[in-house]
Formats: sequence, C-alpha cells, structure tokens
Amino acid sequence: MSDDTPPLVPPAPEPKPMPDDPDAWLASRLRTDGLLEHLGLTGQDLADTRSAIEAVLADEPRAATARSQVVAQAVRLSEVVGRFVYHSGILADKEESAFEVPGVAGHGWGVLALCALVAAVPEIRAYHAERGVSDEVSWESLADLGQQVRVHRETFDEFGIHTHGWLTTAWSGALYGLGRLQFNLSWYQPPAADEAHPVADPQPRWVWSTHIPGTGPLTPEATAASFARAAEFFPAHFPEFEVSEFFCASWLLDPRFARLDPASNTARFQALWQLDGPGVDADGDAVFFLWRRRGEVAVADLPTDSSLRRLVAGEMAAGRAWQVWRGLIPLG
Repeated sequence: MSDDTPPLVPPAPEPKPMPDDPDAWLASRLRTDGLLEHLGLTGQDLADTRSAIEAVLADEPRAATARSQVVAQAVRLSEVVGRFVYHSGILADKEESAFEVPGVAGHGWGVLALCALVAAVPEIRAYHAERGVSDEVSWESLADLGQQVRVHRETFDEFGIHTHGWLTTAWSGALYGLGRLQFNLSWYQPPAADEAHPVADPQPRWVWSTHIPGTGPLTPEATAASFARAAEFFPAHFPEFEVSEFFCASWLLDPRFARLDPASNTARFQALWQLDGPGVDADGDAVFFLWRRRGEVAVADLPTDSSLRRLVAGEMAAGRAWQVWRGLIPLG
C-alpha cells in the first residue's frame, strides 16, 4: 500500500523470513488432505490441480526453480493478511506464472500463482479464526479459488487461472462470501462533483464493496439475504470499521439495464443502487462476464440468446460502449 494507507489498516510488517527448509515446507502445505476440496476445486479442475502440485514438487531442475517462486510468493501473501489489499501485484501475470504440467492440456497459465495461494492458506485461516469467523464462512470465502479456476476453463477451454490477482483480496482478509454475493472492506473515494453528478457525501470512508460471482441466478431473494448477512457479519467481526453503505462498481450497474423487463433479476439489481457519477467505458468487462471471452471479439459473433445479451450486444454493435458504473446503497 502507498503512504496514504486508509485508517485502521496496519502498517506494512517487516518482511517474513523464508522457511528453513523451503521444499519440505511447501510440500507439507500443498499436500494437506482435503484442502483442495475446501478451496472449491472439483472434477477435472481438482484432478489437474493435483497433477500441477506434483509437477511443481518433482525432483527436477525446472520444478526447483518453480518452487522458489511459489515459496517466495506464499510468504509475501502471508505479509498482507489483515492489510486488505486488492490486486497487490504479489502474483505475476498468467504468462509469468505459467508452468506447463505434463499430461494436462493447456499453457499452465497461473499454475505457480495457484500453488502460492494454496500454500498461503494457513495464514489467512488463522486470521479468520482470530476474527471469530466461522469455518463455514472462512471456507466459503476461500472457495472462490475453485470458482476462478472454473472461470478460466470456461474462458480458455483449459486448466489454469488468470484471475489470481483478484484472489489476493480474499487472502488478505478483506473478502467474504456470504451467500449469493461477496463483500470486502474497501476504502471508498467519492468522485469529483459536477453539475450532472452531485456528490451527497464527499468524505472518503470505509464501505462494504459488493461483488457478484457467476454462481447462479441473481434473484432478489438471494441478494437480499446476502446483504442482510453482510450487515450482521462485518459489525460482529470487524467492529472497529464504522460502515453505513454498500458499494459496487460493475457493468451490472449500467443504467441501460432499466430497458429490460423491470421484473428481471438484472434490472431489479441495478435499480437498488444510487449511482455516484458517470460511467466508464468497459466493453471488455461485459464481454468477459457475460460471454466468457477475453481480448478482441467480433460483436456480431456473440450469441444473443437472452434479453440481457441482446441488449448489451446491441449497444456495442451500435458503437455505444457498455460501461462500468459505481453505486451506493445506504445501510437501513
């Protein structure tokens, strides 16, 4: 974090020492019985992760180099626990953290980052216990790792993980899965006010930032239950943070969703939020979350088999970029 670290966040600790026997330390953490299942890995993703771990632990020169990187990253992850970082830069991008696994199809993108996250579980689990977070919520939050591996396969049709930087949010102790939605403690900076977008409260402050994983229908009942859980969870486990608002920055907050059937899940979710400023063009976000595509795409080739997809694709085809908007929901 920078010198303008938000209040209540501990200062950066002194660097932690490397384990005395890094290889044995790493093997003991990566081979913990039942750990991968707790992290949400299932089916082929689980099998491929096990193969990747054994390849990283193998007695060969390329694996030894990989282990050094994994151990260093796992130790650095342990240093941000309780500091609430977001995309910290500890984990290299998908290519730099690639490690091709024999017998597993794909580029091995993000494999070393995946191993580092698995190895760093004991520290974040200890932090959860210190905060009184239940095992159920702890594992529900960390199981986003498995969800991100599934997303990678849906996007690239291979094993790996390219969204591992996002997982630093959970591994730093900020993010919690509470039913349909996820929430993290986040320092909110209001936008600059202008005539078109007045700002009700210009003070920076802590908020509960809301995230919508691709895990099922976004029904009003499920979202309401998650908001209610968050409103109880954070004051109970993080009482020093005086929070009075939910926050969200998402392509799902674009006001054009009001054109959908008002009874649709998406339209009802968008309508919950008090938008706090102009949107920012983000076709890539919409294409990724709605179609699981990365990079350049031909809009005309995108499936339009739902009203949601037809609306977004139609706007992009007409040269009107889809946007990420920010919004707030006052507590109570």
